[in-house]
Amino acid sequence: MNVGDIFLHQTKIIEIELAETLVTYTKTVDFLECITDNYSQITKSITPLIEDEFRNWQEEFKIIDFRKEFEPVYLRIPRCETKPIVWEIAFESDHDRNHVFH
Repeated sequence: MNVGDIFLHQTKIIEIELAETLVTYTKTVDFLECITDNYSQITKSITPLIEDEFRNWQEEFKIIDFRKEFEPVYLRIPRCETKPIVWEIAFESDHDRNHVFH
């Protein structure tokens, strides 16, 4: 699996932390594919959360094009044996390179 394909046209290195075993490997791959297939929906759903955070120091902040303004830099996927799967993704932004958004 090409990690760059996970985030559609991502060309920079993404740190990925997997808590997998041989037993959970298939579930982990399935989960990564789910992230890939739903990346647009995921970014759309987290946009309001990131905008709220940004508004702590930029009152009128608005994300125009998530893919151009934010790049994923970290992905943590725990063992996918139990539900719900609590995972983490972090982004850097062109708007503020001193912040990473989780």
